[in-house]
Amino acid sequence: MPNARCDSRGTTYEERVQMVKQYQTILLIRSQDARQLTKTILELEKAAFLDGYYLACALRCCNYCKDCQVQNGNDCIHPENIIPCEVLFGIDFFKTLPKLGLPIEVLQNKRATQNRYGFLLIE
Repeated sequence: MPNARCDSRGTTYEERVQMVKQYQTILLIRSQDARQLTKTILELEKAAFLDGYYLACALRCCNYCKDCQVQNGNDCIHPENIIPCEVLFGIDFFKTLPKLGLPIEVLQNKRATQNRYGFLLIE
């Protein structure tokens, strides 16, 4: 099913990697609540923009709505909040996060606690 949050927006993988490499500061945020993390990363992006970092860019798999209308074949009801999915930028969580001392592991069951991550690129 089409997904607005993970759409490449007409860019190649190489172009997206170059976009990320242009940023000098990347804020990494961890939460166990996917929806709250998405809302927080959007608030931080807006705050950074208002502080003069006009190229601030949030990367996060959406999870904004409890029931995604795009995944149900409808238009997004919050298009102003669509942000690029970090997976499109080739970020390897399982390789990168342990190097930073952060927890990430393959979950063994649905009851296991899941660590979620979001990125805020600041320039």
